Amino acid sequence: MPGRIDVERSRVLQAAILSLRSAPTEVRKQVRQTIRAKLAPEFTKQMAERAADSNQARLSSAVLVRGARIAASDQNIRMSTAGSVRALSGGLVPNALGKGVEFGAHAARETTYRRRSVKGKTHSVTRNTTAQMPKRRQRGWAFFPTVNDLTPRFAALWSQTAIRTVYEAFEGRR
Repeated sequence: MPGRIDVERSRVLQAAILSLRSAPTEVRKQVRQTIRAKLAPEFTKQMAERAADSNQARLSSAVLVRGARIAASDQNIRMSTAGSVRALSGGLVPNALGKGVEFGAHAARETTYRRRSVKGKTHSVTRNTTAQMPKRRQRGWAFFPTVNDLTPRFAALWSQTAIRTVYEAFEGRR
């Protein structure tokens, strides 16, 4: 589940991107490393706080917080979560059920199906298939509120860091 920002409306972000395009490779690498080092702890901290507010805090922490990642490039910062295809200890695959954990499900949804008993007879069984999910919330529980809060801060920090690093490189300080 990625989060994005459009830079076409911001002259500062466009200037930062253009300055990085003309910068040497070492300067671009330094910008990416600095951005990742500054943003990743803040993103993970905010995700953990919001996951604790969910009515399924342990599930949200295991799926969303552990999978919270930030990738910085010359042109963007990508925030993502629940990307792992490796099963957790209980068998849950974060990539498959990440959306259900983030947005929840209707608690009273029941599914009826037929099964065969040990004696060979068939009968109907009704199960509550969404009881383990958080309550339904259209705006999300952890990831999307965190992205909405942090995007302006991250964009400002990214542009400041990029412009400052390029400026210092051309001045000969780095």
